[in-house]
Amino acid sequence: MPNTDRFQVMDEDLRPSFFGFHDLMSWRVERILLVASLYDAFVLEEDGRLTERIFSQFSSLSLSSPPRVTPVRSVTHALRALESGSYDLVVLMLRLTDEESASFVREVKRRHPGVPVVFLTYDGSGLPRRVAAMEDAGIDRAFLWQGDTSIFLAMIKLMEDQANLDTDVSRGDVRLVVVVEDSVRYVSTFLPVLYREILSQAQALIDEGLNDFHKIFRMRARPKVVLATTYEEALELFERYPLNVLGFLSDIRFPRGGEPSADAGFELLAAVRRWAPDVPFMLLSAESSNAQRAHASGALFLDKNSPTLVKELRRFLKHHLGFGDFIFRLPDGAEVDRARDLEELLAGLRNAPGESVAYHATRNHFSHWLAARGEFALARAIRPRRPEEFDGPEELRADLIRRIQHARQALQRGIIADLITGARFHSTRTFQRLGQGSLGGKSRSIAFLGALLERARLEESFPEVHIGVPRTVALGAYVFEQFVEANDLERLLSADLPDEAIAAAFLAGEFPSEVTASLCRVLEAVRSPLAVRSSSLLEDSPEQPFAGVFQTFMLPNNHPELGMRLEQLTHAIKLVYASAWFASAQRYLKAIGQKPLEQQMGVAIQQVVGRTYEKVFYPTISGVAQTHNFYPVRYQRPEDGVALVALGLGKTITDGGAALRFSPQHPGIVPQLSNLERIFDETQRRLWALDLSRPDARVSPQSEHPLVRIDLADAERHGTLTHLASVYSAQDHRLRDGLSTPGPRVVTFAPILKWKSFPLCDLLGRVLERAHEAMAGPAEIEFSAVLDDDQPEFHLLQIRPLTVVEAVQPLDLPLAAGAHPIVASARCLGHGRVDGLRDVVYVKPQTFDRTQTPAIAAEVARCNEELLGAGKPYVLLGPGRWGTSDPFVGIPVAWDQVCGARAFVEASLPGFEVEPSQGSHFFHNLTAFRAFSFSVGLRRPDEHVDWAWLDRQPAFWEGLWVRRLELRVPLTVAVDGRSGEGRIVVEGESSGSPTRRLGTPPPPR
Repeated sequence: MPNTDRFQVMDEDLRPSFFGFHDLMSWRVERILLVASLYDAFVLEEDGRLTERIFSQFSSLSLSSPPRVTPVRSVTHALRALESGSYDLVVLMLRLTDEESASFVREVKRRHPGVPVVFLTYDGSGLPRRVAAMEDAGIDRAFLWQGDTSIFLAMIKLMEDQANLDTDVSRGDVRLVVVVEDSVRYVSTFLPVLYREILSQAQALIDEGLNDFHKIFRMRARPKVVLATTYEEALELFERYPLNVLGFLSDIRFPRGGEPSADAGFELLAAVRRWAPDVPFMLLSAESSNAQRAHASGALFLDKNSPTLVKELRRFLKHHLGFGDFIFRLPDGAEVDRARDLEELLAGLRNAPGESVAYHATRNHFSHWLAARGEFALARAIRPRRPEEFDGPEELRADLIRRIQHARQALQRGIIADLITGARFHSTRTFQRLGQGSLGGKSRSIAFLGALLERARLEESFPEVHIGVPRTVALGAYVFEQFVEANDLERLLSADLPDEAIAAAFLAGEFPSEVTASLCRVLEAVRSPLAVRSSSLLEDSPEQPFAGVFQTFMLPNNHPELGMRLEQLTHAIKLVYASAWFASAQRYLKAIGQKPLEQQMGVAIQQVVGRTYEKVFYPTISGVAQTHNFYPVRYQRPEDGVALVALGLGKTITDGGAALRFSPQHPGIVPQLSNLERIFDETQRRLWALDLSRPDARVSPQSEHPLVRIDLADAERHGTLTHLASVYSAQDHRLRDGLSTPGPRVVTFAPILKWKSFPLCDLLGRVLERAHEAMAGPAEIEFSAVLDDDQPEFHLLQIRPLTVVEAVQPLDLPLAAGAHPIVASARCLGHGRVDGLRDVVYVKPQTFDRTQTPAIAAEVARCNEELLGAGKPYVLLGPGRWGTSDPFVGIPVAWDQVCGARAFVEASLPGFEVEPSQGSHFFHNLTAFRAFSFSVGLRRPDEHVDWAWLDRQPAFWEGLWVRRLELRVPLTVAVDGRSGEGRIVVEGESSGSPTRRLGTPPPPR
């Protein structure tokens, strides 16, 4: 059958998870033509209730749609039906002579060679003769009806397995159970039992499936059953699939070389044992005298006449083919533990006696059990490892645990597993979804990071580092919709309430009981700190990133009572929901033209990366890295990328604080460290951490708690500063790497950037390369690292697209003789030109006071609200960084407080020089909205702000700190994105500057 799967032409990295499950079991029996007398058809349908029972069996085992059975009463009707319709299986039950039966089979095979035909009869007398006659005609199989409709399930599945065997083994590495039996009576007894156990096992494994795709894969990847009736058929199957055979169920007396052989089963056992001494092998015989010989040959034995035949057969499947729990035993057979799934198998491996682990490994019990459960790659990986290759059982145990953990991590990376209501929470799964609906932008990006790491194979290049993504539970947007609707919260949107009232209304709401129960199971398994992060539907999109617009809360999650921790978690989730309707979010939505009700909210509950030190928790390194460097220096190129790193939690960076900036391709160039006179102004002096001392405290939108700022002295006491700091020596005015000498500590990251104590630059280089490929353009990642353990950790927290305005050609800016440049800079962002701007808001340099920046931000926000309401874009100028949370670095405005600005100017003042920041939420919004940005320094002759000109213009409004101008003559803003040069000019005022094209060198002086 030709394969038309659309994924066949896909790039390897683009293939979906569990790629290939579409190809498994590609041929199915969907329509059955039953050739039977009216009486037989009536007996099957009315007494045996054939259709009902087939439907019930398929449904109870979660199989695909049951086949449709069409009865016909004669061979003439059958041939006519085959001509007029499409059938996948023909079942012959008519009482015909041997010749009539054979003639019908030959005619079907002649006209429809691809349609299998099976013979089903009530009458066991003369069966071998009749079957032999039809085998010559091409009959596929024969079965004996013994009053149990499950024979139909067995017939259907046997035909499907036979047709799909080669494809499923080659593409899915599925396993097979070989049944060797030439007796139709015993085949008709064994197969229903065998399929019932195999399909029940597959059904049980569905509950462990990560998501719907994985569950379908597990059902389709169940072990196949193949039937051989001769020695040659059985041996050929084993030789074709030696690594895929789970076990044998074999008669002892069956044909070999065309003749019946009383020892064929023993001869087959010997042939198999030469190549695979550990394959489970059960011999079956009606002659009990064969039992002793079978046991002596290393096989299990089952008497066909035993009244417990079915029970013993099930026991073999469960205990020897891996169809039940894994039972840890001692060599004497004593049971010491049981495992139902991989998680419990790992626990058993850690706790079982060494002799038990060695006992099972010697006999390949672990690989057999894993293969029966569809863990094919893992089973194949551990099978060749023999106990004698290790220095004792403890080394063997460690190797097995490591391999299983690695396989599980590889499987789960990038997979969105479903957290099913009432099911056990799997704490080892990296990403789980709770509730339906979209995950939202942030949760999507976290899930994608797992897939990106799985494809990047970074562990192979950095085996000394544990690389991963923090475990995350994502609440789908439908949970938000349920919560809002059930608690009648939509009314708040039209009530014009303050943020405090909105928060109170959300906090008073109740979650559905199933959501609360699922969150409770999460907290039962997770006791480490958690970040409750917003994940709106539009968040982290290139054009509308919503960076920093909604709330994120961190929870210590260390209260001794589960009920209190659940209350704190639901409290935080409700506040994240409420933040979507806060005034700042509504202003943002209005600015981008979105309606409030269109903004649905998901939530990501993510484990925080870090370690506990005394009463605080934080990572050694937090960072943001971008594939595009907007401010390259010296021989750096924009495409080399840039990273901003800090000690402690990432709030230092996202809020625009004093983080260290460097390019992973050029770690020796760190401009912040070039001027020792300003070293303490340019580098980090304090760090953010999570306070663990108040486990009963609740988060609040108005408070930083539970976040606290601690000093570098605290970090040195914790041992984290050692990895990142140098000492300033006042005696010789230089920095000394390490902390072995007295003096002020400076966060320089020198041990990493200079001495490569941790491969951060190489790691970031690889990750940024893959991120750019994955996003098909510029990207930004957030990351954290912990360095104080034997194996350092590196975790990716988030990925988002980065907006970079591409400049196609140099930009002409005709500066007429009367034009006056108000602002000039060689470090600009954006590309293009805007004419006709008449409104300017600027912070007065004469009254600027870095201790009053929150008050300055309030005056700026007032101007923005008025101009935004009037639909007037404007130019915003001020000292230091816009959007920082550090009041000593710049103006701490939120994006919604300045979102009407078309151009931003960050200027240095005497005694207040600040480098531009690239990693903050504010910066991300600025670039995404394609606003122009000008950075103006004091020491660069090609950069200036004409503050005097601004001061001479009449004020439309003036506060204590800020002036707003409404100019008579409009401004023109122009930036050349290729050169980074830009100007803001006003026509009609002479500047004395010559006219030139931006992007060309200045004239010689």
